[in-house]
Amino acid sequence: MDGGQSGVIVREALPGEDAWALDLAVRVAGDQVPPTRDAAGPLLAVNVERLFAFCRVREHRLLIADREGQPIGFLLLLINFPNEVTGLPEGYVAYMAVVSEERRRGVARALLTAAEAEARRCGMQQMSLIVTEGNEPAIRLYDSLKYVVERTVRCKNL
Repeated sequence: MDGGQSGVIVREALPGEDAWALDLAVRVAGDQVPPTRDAAGPLLAVNVERLFAFCRVREHRLLIADREGQPIGFLLLLINFPNEVTGLPEGYVAYMAVVSEERRRGVARALLTAAEAEARRCGMQQMSLIVTEGNEPAIRLYDSLKYVVERTVRCKNL
C-alpha cells in the first residue's frame, strides 16, 4: 500500500512489528488523556496492552507507516467490528500513533487513507474512530477526510 505521501509507505506489519507498535502506543498514551482526567503512567500502559490483546483475538490489520525503511507510525484497524448502536459491522480505528518527530507531516493521513482502503476491500461500508476533545490537529485531519461527529461522550468529575 502506498500512503500517497512522498517518502511514506503504508504496509501491513511485518512479524515482530506489533511489539514496536505496542511500545510506541505506550510511550504516547499520555498524549491522549483529556485534561479533565488524571492518569497514572503504569495504568495507561496496562490499558494499552489490554487494548492490543483485545484486538489480537479479533479480525484486525496492523498497518505500519515507514519512511526509508524505518517505522514511523501505525494504525490498528478492527474489521467487522459491530457498531455499538446499530450492530452493523464496520472498520474501527482502535489506535493510531505517529512518532513525535514525524507528526504534522502527513503520516496519519496516509495511515487513515490506507486503512479506509483496506476496510473497503474487506466489504466495510462504514469507518469510525474516537478522538479526544481538544486534539485539534487530529480533529482537523478527520474533518478534512469527511469524518462526522455522530455522538459525544459527556463526562463529569465527582
